[in-house]
Amino acid sequence: MKYEFSYINTQIIAEYHNPSIFTPDFLKRIDIIEDESEIIRDKLIISPNFSNVSIKGETNIDKETNIQLDRKLLTIASNNMKTPFLIAKKYISNLPHIKALTIGINLGVTISDIDVNDWFIANVNMKNTIVQTITLELGEHDCNIGISRKDKGILLLFNFHYDINDIFQNITHFDFITKANDNKTIAERFINENFKN
Repeated sequence: MKYEFSYINTQIIAEYHNPSIFTPDFLKRIDIIEDESEIIRDKLIISPNFSNVSIKGETNIDKETNIQLDRKLLTIASNNMKTPFLIAKKYISNLPHIKALTIGINLGVTISDIDVNDWFIANVNMKNTIVQTITLELGEHDCNIGISRKDKGILLLFNFHYDINDIFQNITHFDFITKANDNKTIAERFINENFKN
């Protein structure tokens, strides 16, 4: 059995977001970008129901940051965990009228070199189902785990949610990175306990 973390992202669930405000001018005003040239133009979408903005990374290691916004969900994906926290904090502090409910740290893990059908039948009881979600107490919080087939393997989506006020009032981005890394460790423990070689 092999596994790799395919993505990490941060999400903010709110009662109502306004995707149409996510213009380059707005992102500049709230200090998410310094200059419009940071935006990857061919990936830019702005509409009343959905917006997508991709921002160029500063180095080869820190690749682009992708921000998606619909009416209920702000999703920030980056391989640098500091970036989503800072963007989310600027977004919430500059738009106090948005009633944000929770913040989530999500981890995607791809598992390969495993007998997929045998594992699904034994563990999830879902031979013909495409996706299954289970909720487990992992670490300090409940974690929703989405389980689906992917090519010749399995895709696990670990979803940890936290109270938005606890995150932004009580911790720094260093604490947030620690929390994300703790969640990664929890996910690895779950994988090692449930997916045998």
